[in-house]
Amino acid sequence: MVLPQIAIGVGAASFWRGCWYILDDHCYPNHPQASAAVCLGAGSLGTYVFTEHVGQPYLRLGGLAVSCVLLWRGTWIASDQVYEAVWKASATDAGH
Repeated sequence: MVLPQIAIGVGAASFWRGCWYILDDHCYPNHPQASAAVCLGAGSLGTYVFTEHVGQPYLRLGGLAVSCVLLWRGTWIASDQVYEAVWKASATDAGH
């Protein structure tokens, strides 16, 4: 019975990666601060709306999944921006 859990894990990771790459290409790709702000705002709003106001389980699950990716991505980009401002180096450079 391990195969279904592996399939779910692979599916979740693929969904997450696909959403993230779409956002990389379309959500202010050349403006990380704006991208972080939009992702954090949309993810927060989506979490509220899909938690409190959507009753259909599959619509709720899909909306919360996208909202989670938005929140994670916004947090990630914002933390990279803070790191770069403080340390004057890219968070993705070797040794950082």
